[in-house]
Amino acid sequence: MNIAKLIDGQLVVADYREMFKETSFPVGGPDDNFFTENNCYKVSMFKQHDRATQMLVGCGAYLENGVVYTVEVQTRPVVETITIESLGDSIGGGVS
Repeated sequence: MNIAKLIDGQLVVADYREMFKETSFPVGGPDDNFFTENNCYKVSMFKQHDRATQMLVGCGAYLENGVVYTVEVQTRPVVETITIESLGDSIGGGVS
């Protein structure tokens, strides 16, 4: 599990075992007290979004409402449909 910590003004995101090599953790990883005592933040790779019109895109870590995110919500590109009209000749395979 990745956690984040503000170090020298920069958000550093790393696996909690790498960031705190000398610390023993319970099976479930760090608890809320650990985050508070060590000035760390939970890291999320998900944000609420409308899947029909929006998508998640990876980005640099940023802090929002006490959680560090590594994704941002962007509007999906508009898909355009192209119609090809035939002038009598057929395009494609098949037996005639």
